[in-house]
Amino acid sequence: MLLTDGNNELAVPHPLDPEQAAALSRDLGVVLHTIAIGRPGSIVRATDPDTKLPVMAEVEGPNIPLLERLARITGGRSFVATDALEEVFQTISTLEKSPIKSTIRTRYDEHFAAWAGLALALLLIDRLLVGGPLSRLP
Repeated sequence: MLLTDGNNELAVPHPLDPEQAAALSRDLGVVLHTIAIGRPGSIVRATDPDTKLPVMAEVEGPNIPLLERLARITGGRSFVATDALEEVFQTISTLEKSPIKSTIRTRYDEHFAAWAGLALALLLIDRLLVGGPLSRLP
């Protein structure tokens, strides 16, 4: 599952093309479901707090066509998340069910030998005292 706006911002020295990365994922048997987040692109109008002049800025929206291509390459589905992100996660959960097989190994560390030895020593001391010269104490 890939949760992104889909905009390919170069942040590393030798970036990998997203479509090449999707092809590598497909070759490794990974199904990629993409979820586009963010609002559609628009123009934002605001006022500069220092100069009090109007400022316009273009805000880039999610790259939905790229995310759809990435999902198609790997055999997954592409979603656009607005406010119903929980529904998207539930849909993906129903698409990707696989059995989990594992072996549980438990290590036991027994500590009874010291206690058993102490109990045996106390019983031996008791028998010696009862059968010995201290057995006739008033």
